[in-house]
Amino acid sequence: MSALLEADGLDVLHGHLQALHSVSIGVDEGETVALVGANGAGKSTLLSTLAGAHRPRNGAVRWAGRDVTALPAHRRVRLGMSLTPEGRRLFPSLTVEENLQVGGWVGRPGAWDVARVYEAFPLVAGVRDRRADALSGGERQAVAIARSLLANPRVLLLDEVSLGLAPVIVDQLYDSLAVIREEGTGLLLVEQDLQRAMEVCDRMYCLLEGRIVLAGRPGELSRDDVVAAYFGLRSAS
Repeated sequence: MSALLEADGLDVLHGHLQALHSVSIGVDEGETVALVGANGAGKSTLLSTLAGAHRPRNGAVRWAGRDVTALPAHRRVRLGMSLTPEGRRLFPSLTVEENLQVGGWVGRPGAWDVARVYEAFPLVAGVRDRRADALSGGERQAVAIARSLLANPRVLLLDEVSLGLAPVIVDQLYDSLAVIREEGTGLLLVEQDLQRAMEVCDRMYCLLEGRIVLAGRPGELSRDDVVAAYFGLRSAS
């Protein structure tokens, strides 16, 4: 059976540089998939390609078995795919609540509205009236994830969940992600913290120089396997 969201043999270029080489992954509804790899491995490029911000040279993106490779990003959101990009990209002059309302503009039906987001993200509720440009890094990340949720996605793509954040903030974010998982939303998350990724995911992929060099379930992979693949010491499948 095919996954809800699939990448099939993606080759992606940045100018003359090939960023992804024949990458294939899948995320099913309600599944948490971790994507790990060093800086420059191609993780953000893969998420952007899945979301429709990049067009692959070869390969396909499929949604529920349908080829959506040529579908623009806004139409993928309407299908049920939502990206929280690296860098958060909030509207700095808007309040937190106004940023959230932008996320819900697509109008997809579902369980997530502003009130529900505040329940799941106490960090966001506490700064609802503050302008985005006055937030800390952790607050901005929480708001960015919450904004993506208001599109009521079936699969949420999260780029660099914990990068640069204090451990106490990361704990709070992962508490909120647990609520999202309980709602049945699929997650594809890019995470630099290997231990954290292995603890929360159902499956894991490791990218190295634009190629998948390791794939499996946490129970099938040791931390040594993941570290070796991460640094290119060996590959496994």
